[in-house]
Amino acid sequence: MEKTNATGRLMKSWPTYIAEGSTIITGILLALSVDAAWQYRNDRIEERQILEDLRSKFYQDVVEIDEDRQICTEKLAQIELLGSVRTDSLKIAGPADIREALIFTLLNT
Repeated sequence: MEKTNATGRLMKSWPTYIAEGSTIITGILLALSVDAAWQYRNDRIEERQILEDLRSKFYQDVVEIDEDRQICTEKLAQIELLGSVRTDSLKIAGPADIREALIFTLLNT
């Protein structure tokens, strides 16, 4: 025979409450675990994309640095060439004169 309270509602035993509570708690924990796993997966995807972007930018920077180094090497060679020009034989007043001095030096070396 089932027990009822004063209002006529069916009363459940303690083991039934414990089983129902355990089921609810297990369901909540399972949902939280699935959510955490999904978030971890999304974080790894985002992390992989960020690392790929960084790698791409790094290689691009290496190329730019190499180009800049080449330009600096060429400019340094030009400066050294200007340093070897005998200024006593040339009168340098501006950029056009510098160009002429370089041509003169290249032709006479």
